[in-house]
Amino acid sequence: MMRIGRWMVLVGMVVIGGCVVTSKNASFGEAQGIEDISGVRNLSRDGDIWFAGQPTEEGLGNLKNAGISRIVNFRTDAEMVDAVGFDEIGVVGKLGMTYESIPFRGNTVDVEHADALAKALSRSTEPTLLHCGSSNRVGAVWAIYLNYHKNVASEEAIRLGRLAGMTSSAVEDRVRQHLK
Repeated sequence: MMRIGRWMVLVGMVVIGGCVVTSKNASFGEAQGIEDISGVRNLSRDGDIWFAGQPTEEGLGNLKNAGISRIVNFRTDAEMVDAVGFDEIGVVGKLGMTYESIPFRGNTVDVEHADALAKALSRSTEPTLLHCGSSNRVGAVWAIYLNYHKNVASEEAIRLGRLAGMTSSAVEDRVRQHLK
């Protein structure tokens, strides 16, 4: 009888241990704010995907030091010229990071942008920062991406989009129009 009890404990530990590992390796759902990286506002992360507003030049270096190796920028070229006082692409290149651009305005977010994000994320598993001006667009695209590409239910995708930085009710309304 004692051996059966030990066997059941062992099986239970393996089953529970497997569940814990599965939870830790979830690809989304646990975005947490990060406050200790200078030069980056509205920063949060969900595993190897990080979300933020526009990083400064110093912030890009700090992100590199934190392990980020790829930047995906959702800002338009005009915004970059008007609002950023440095050559982000050049700085990212000098830091040895890769750079991708999926430019759009927040009020135009749609499934195409989420599809472009899915393609970008499928090219590499390296730690990636998604950014726009404030992280509002980032959260919007993230919500649509999760809904379409990870089959996350609409309300949960909205919740996770908020955790990734979506704050505008107008942008959230736009996102809701595109969720399945």
